[in-house]
Amino acid sequence: MSSPDDLRATRTRPFATTIAAASAPGSITGASGSAAGSSGYQPPKSVDTTALPSQGDVVGLHYRLVRALGEGNFGKVWVAERLDVPEHRVAMKILPKSMYAGRNVERELVMLATVGHPNVVQLKDHGIESEFIWLTMPVYEGETLGERLDRGPLTFREAYDIFLPIARAVEALHTLGLRHQDIKPENIFLARFGGRLHPVLLDLGVAAEKDSTFVAGT
Repeated sequence: MSSPDDLRATRTRPFATTIAAASAPGSITGASGSAAGSSGYQPPKSVDTTALPSQGDVVGLHYRLVRALGEGNFGKVWVAERLDVPEHRVAMKILPKSMYAGRNVERELVMLATVGHPNVVQLKDHGIESEFIWLTMPVYEGETLGERLDRGPLTFREAYDIFLPIARAVEALHTLGLRHQDIKPENIFLARFGGRLHPVLLDLGVAAEKDSTFVAGT
């Protein structure tokens, strides 16, 4: 059976579009909503994206941008390949560093990377460059729960197979002192591993510490 690390997507757009959509200010992995936190951080209303890398550029010494998957007002998502293992591809999100002035971005990225639950999107790698921040995630095959609901209501079995794992994912976040503040059908991805349904909670960029300390925006 294929594992998440072995998966090679045949349909990548839904996931890429989800993590790219409107890339809200203050959200490292992209989510909509307000962006002020208890730290008093206020994201810029607009940012200059002209300094972001483009197709063919090498990012983080190890990744080459292959093709664009999605673009919002504050960042872009690419299919990227590792230079040492070209067949290994990831979804790479790139955001202007100016969005996060005055914030401990490294701490936030490390916190997101430590979640480690199978039903929470994995932050595989990340880096902070002079002009931008980048992070990589798996490329999944499948669709969002929202896209599935567009075709009609869920069966009882489908609902069980989706919401029980997502509830466990939320529990895992709470155990780490985090809460996801934007759970909705568009942020639940229905991946397929070896033909089996594997729901994944997306957009950890809206996760905040339960004590209300600002972590990654909303």
